[in-house]
Amino acid sequence: MKNITKIVIAVFCLCLMPLRYASADEKDMCSRTMGMAGMHEKMIMKDKTELEKKFFQKAGFIYQYSEELQITETQLDKIEELKSRLKKNAIMKDAEIKVLGLDIMDELKKEEVDMNAVDKLIDKKYELKKQKTKDVLGAYFELRQILTKEQIEKAKDIQKKYWSEKKEMMAGEKEGTGKKAMKKKTR
Repeated sequence: MKNITKIVIAVFCLCLMPLRYASADEKDMCSRTMGMAGMHEKMIMKDKTELEKKFFQKAGFIYQYSEELQITETQLDKIEELKSRLKKNAIMKDAEIKVLGLDIMDELKKEEVDMNAVDKLIDKKYELKKQKTKDVLGAYFELRQILTKEQIEKAKDIQKKYWSEKKEMMAGEKEGTGKKAMKKKTR
């Protein structure tokens, strides 16, 4: 009898497990088509500054539309090397910034706080943040230098087309003629 009770409880628990995943927010979940690489990128991006996100989005855009933009293999290799260099640099700077934050907290926990030492640590921490921002801007500029003027213009045209289509779709949803509205009507 005890074994049957254990089995029933185990089956009941197994039936409830999928509900936990079904109740998660969409923004916290990765799409099935995203795969492990996409999940990895999503986890990495959550700690990035807005400038870093913009850089990696631009690089991703170039990869996504590389055929339309006629990006060469050499250009793709340069972009990949640039992304890798920026990631490594950001990881190193982030680690230094976190360590300096811990050092500041340690100084503040002391009975007699040396404000000169704290000031120096704060200056060093924000100097690193400033340098990290400059590095990202430099990488963004370098990314633009890899592309030709024609490729940059073509990328702008693709983006304009994308945003105008998105705007039309959003306007259609408000009027009840967009894709989501059509799905609701067919149900």
